[in-house]
Amino acid sequence: MTSLHADAKISILSMRDTGPAPEAALARDIIKRGLIASPILLAVSGAFWGLNGAYSCAYALAIVFGNFALAAALVAYTARISYALMMASMMFGYLLRLALVAAAVFVVRNLGWVDSAWFDNYFGPSWSFILGVAICFFVARIPRAEAKKAS
Repeated sequence: MTSLHADAKISILSMRDTGPAPEAALARDIIKRGLIASPILLAVSGAFWGLNGAYSCAYALAIVFGNFALAAALVAYTARISYALMMASMMFGYLLRLALVAAAVFVVRNLGWVDSAWFDNYFGPSWSFILGVAICFFVARIPRAEAKKAS
């Protein structure tokens, strides 16, 4: 059996997380709330740009939700192995996810149902809207969770 000395230093890079993964729960919550907001975005896109705008919006939402899910999966999986691997997967995983988003847009850019005005002007804002709504709901739940722990 190994004992630690009081002055022994432990590197955070050699540590790992064995507890529950809040990243996966947060990503599920973001996707759930995004799916609740999706009909509004689809209706607005359909009203302004017709059926092609609604298809483009649905495709963009699928890209956004897939990106959130992949990011959470990378963190949850690699944190169980080591924090160093988790940090590396976030740094290089971002580049991978960025390449996947670019490839997903590149593949469909010339198809008839893709409304380039929608993709150019509303893909980024829809991503920001879903993330903003999810963060607002998440932050609003923190005081209630802390109050439950205290009682």
